[in-house]
Amino acid sequence: MTFARAARFAGLAMAAALLTTFAAACADGAGFPEPSDPVGSTPWPDYELLRYDITDQTGARVGGVDFEVERRGDEYRLRVLFLLPETATEDETIVFVDAASLRPLRYERLATTPDERVEVRATYGVGADGQRFVESVVVDGGERREERLELEDFSFDTDSSAWLWRTLPFALDLELSYRNVNVFAQRTQLVGLRVRGQDEIHTSVGDFLAWQLEVSPGVERQTAWFAVDAPHILVRWDLEPRRYLLSEILTERPAE
Repeated sequence: MTFARAARFAGLAMAAALLTTFAAACADGAGFPEPSDPVGSTPWPDYELLRYDITDQTGARVGGVDFEVERRGDEYRLRVLFLLPETATEDETIVFVDAASLRPLRYERLATTPDERVEVRATYGVGADGQRFVESVVVDGGERREERLELEDFSFDTDSSAWLWRTLPFALDLELSYRNVNVFAQRTQLVGLRVRGQDEIHTSVGDFLAWQLEVSPGVERQTAWFAVDAPHILVRWDLEPRRYLLSEILTERPAE
């Protein structure tokens, strides 16, 4: 399945801005500050599961997404799971990152519908010369692609975004950039972040005063809101024409 066709794959399309928008964007980062390390403190507990309703432009619920983090020694296991009932789509990504720096270590993904399947695996590493890289294998509709991509400084996996942004030292007009790595597309992209202010966000689990974060580049700009109070939970994420809105907070692993 080609990249253009993959964008029409139901699971990938629903998660487009999270999983592929950065790579699809045509932007050179003009006007961005020099890339730097965006990671401040990591405010989440050793285990946390945040669930979100996905709604369309009419406000109708079309699915759900889980953001789960679990500490395993010196690593965090970051898991993103999209469930889209109408198309029987499941799209699960797991990224292991260094617990202190959030630098990516390993990546795996499985996205399925009744008719299609995408599998991705990748390993991040450092060469003898100190050059960071990622080696990936993408199996898409039976077609296999392998790639080794050299990485510049301040490069982070796109599927860690929900946690990476949460670590920011939030303040009005904070502005910075870093490099985004999209393993599925086997590309990198410069990303700019800017804190625009604070808004009151209403959810089914309560009301939150939240920092508004503008994210670019992309086919369209994204906006995410993180609670002002620790642990700075992501409460809303607008990925037009979709919206993710917080619906459940769990800090203990659910019973199997």
